[in-house]
Amino acid sequence: QPGLVGCLHRLILDGRPIGLWNFRSESNNACTACIEGAEEVKDEQSYTFAGDGYVVLHHESSSAYNKYLFSVSLNFRTFDENALLFLAVSSQPDRFVSLTLSQGHVVFRIGYGGDSSLEISTVKTYNNGNWTRLEATRYFDRKKKVEKGLLKMETELIDGAPTPPPGQDAIPDFFGANFYVGGVPPGFKAPILLPGSFLGCMSDVQVLQEGYNLLRNRFWGVQGSCSDKPLTVVGFNGDGYLELASHSLKKKSSFGFVFSTMQEDALLMLSTFEGLAGRYQPLEDNEELTNTIEQEDRLSYYTVSLRRGQLDVRLNAGRGEVRLASTGSEYADGKFHSLALSKTGRRLELRVDD
Repeated sequence: QPGLVGCLHRLILDGRPIGLWNFRSESNNACTACIEGAEEVKDEQSYTFAGDGYVVLHHESSSAYNKYLFSVSLNFRTFDENALLFLAVSSQPDRFVSLTLSQGHVVFRIGYGGDSSLEISTVKTYNNGNWTRLEATRYFDRKKKVEKGLLKMETELIDGAPTPPPGQDAIPDFFGANFYVGGVPPGFKAPILLPGSFLGCMSDVQVLQEGYNLLRNRFWGVQGSCSDKPLTVVGFNGDGYLELASHSLKKKSSFGFVFSTMQEDALLMLSTFEGLAGRYQPLEDNEELTNTIEQEDRLSYYTVSLRRGQLDVRLNAGRGEVRLASTGSEYADGKFHSLALSKTGRRLELRVDD
């Protein structure tokens, strides 16, 4: 076997750290101090979820456990509309607590077994890319025999009671249970239909008022720290879209992207002023020119689509449509293809897989 090429650090054997600097012997000066470049300072209290990952936490606490009170709190930041934030399942699978995003709304669900359940949903949406604090609590009053749930966001406080009211024996018991953050492992049998994994950032995850380091537990698709590094890959389920700020194609312009699909007819990209009412401020003493500009903008667009597996590019500067189309190979084959369109004056050039 060839030797390791790279750096090795933090060697732990049977729970004890082993020093790697004062070694007794080495072969032909093969081992030296590892010199690394500057490292990015990371926030160990925040985490990035890649959209296909999960964290499995196991509840072990030296403090007294009270099954009649359960609380979860965390900070999150995302543009994801539908995602799993948190799930706890008791030894009886139909008794659970979940926190999800549904169309941007935070939904707090509790299952008590049988027909008894509680669902609380926020009025506002929180998938706006800003940090948001979430606190969810359920508690059972043993004197009044009443169960209640409470969902607290930064600008909302919503409570509710399950219907029909559960008995004391139906309260979910999560002693020794696993908690799932941001997703569930492959093959996991959930008691309810769950959305996909979370894409975004989380921090300060607390369950039963105990903080957890997510990277010291079983995880996949999760990284320490939360950076503003832009996402460069996006997936579409066939009923969604991504909206970005557009750019006019000037005398010398270009754009391009990489795509993969099995769909023969599909819209890949569209740039248009349609629907952007009031984009321009009125020009003083020149209402006719203002109307002319707005009219030309409404007729201006450029678009890229697939038609019967062939690329179809159409551009219109307000004075007639220009069309470019690929010939030969079909591009709805599930493979990645690169597209680049360049404009120099009135000359247009389409390159595919170049």
